[in-house]
Amino acid sequence: MTRELLYRDSNLLDMTPIRFFEEMGRQFFGEWRENQVKTDIHETVTDYLVEAELPGIPKDNIVVHYEDNILTIEGQYCEENQVHHARGNLIRSERSYQKIRRQFILQGVVKEQITANYEDGILTIKLPKKQSSRRIKQAIPID
Repeated sequence: MTRELLYRDSNLLDMTPIRFFEEMGRQFFGEWRENQVKTDIHETVTDYLVEAELPGIPKDNIVVHYEDNILTIEGQYCEENQVHHARGNLIRSERSYQKIRRQFILQGVVKEQITANYEDGILTIKLPKKQSSRRIKQAIPID
C-alpha cells in the first residue's frame, strides 16, 4: 500500500467568500493556473521522486523547500516583448510576470539528503525516506 498524497492547493469548497470571488475572477479573466505546474510523483521503497515541468523558468528563479512534511516548489519568470520602429522609437512594450507555487505533503523524508536537478525545463527532486518509514516485505518463517 502506498502513502496517500495530500495536496495543499486552492480548493473552491474550502475558501472564504472573499477568496472565492477572487479565484472566480481569476478564472473568468483567464488567470486561473491551478494546473500550471504539471507534476509526477513516484514512490519506491526507499524514496519519493518528484518531476515537475517548469519550462521557461530560469534555474536561479526556482526555490524548493521541505518543512514540516511539506514539499514546496516555487518559481517565477518574466517575459518581455519589445517591438521597435525602424528609427528606434518604441512602438510597443509588453511584460508578463508570473509566479507559480505547488505544495505536497510527503511524510517520513530525510531532509538532509534531498537532492534536486533542473534540466531542459524539468525539475527532478529525490526525497529519501527515513529508515523507519520504509516498508520492506519480509517472509516470516513457519515452524
